[in-house]
Amino acid sequence: FDALLREGVDAADITTVDIDPDAAVAVMSEDNHLTADFLNLDAIAYDVIVMNPPFTKGQAITHVAHALTLVQRRLVAIMPNGFLDITRKAPTALLAQLEAGFVYTVVDLPAGSFKEAGTLVRTQLLIADKNEAV
Repeated sequence: FDALLREGVDAADITTVDIDPDAAVAVMSEDNHLTADFLNLDAIAYDVIVMNPPFTKGQAITHVAHALTLVQRRLVAIMPNGFLDITRKAPTALLAQLEAGFVYTVVDLPAGSFKEAGTLVRTQLLIADKNEAV
């Protein structure tokens, strides 16, 4: 949230979504927060989506695949390291979805990037811009 504000994004243009009502409200006002399961949002389009999806049980792949159906311009997502390992079925489908409509890059984040949050899990950053031809 703070990084978006530093980049000049107006707080009124930011909506947070979390199934946990206390998660994003701690950062933003309730006016800009939807307490909902992100996977159940389907009638909303967002210009930009910045997300930190849950990593357990392949949920990050599922959340990003859904986000790609909602985003109009750019998606930025923190992802578990190796999330596009095509030896598994879900990443193959996500890769196909990315290649069909987006120009994307994956950036390795430094080890310990989320140490302050209590985890040493290795992460990558997915940046996907919607292909103008789509």
